[in-house]
Amino acid sequence: MATSCPIALEAGLTESVIQAIRIGERPDFEAQDEALVYDLSRELYWRQRVGDHTYAQAVAVLGEQAVVELIGILGYYALVAMTLNVFEVEASGSDEPPFPD
Repeated sequence: MATSCPIALEAGLTESVIQAIRIGERPDFEAQDEALVYDLSRELYWRQRVGDHTYAQAVAVLGEQAVVELIGILGYYALVAMTLNVFEVEASGSDEPPFPD
């Protein structure tokens, strides 16, 4: 199945990871760091907090500086997503959005 997420593929995500995210399931990541980024991100977006266990794991694997930078990137992406949604900006290069509203 072709994906409508070429940037994700170019960044190294597999089609199975993209499809799992698309349908709201936790992907089976091959790399521990990718799984931690996913878990921390999902926890932050859903709970607006990151639990001690998730944070400690992320720092142990990624390092504190990388975790700080990740949180900043997630905040920036949230800002961009809100802006695109409010002004109803459509994705270019595809007739169908990669994820449902």
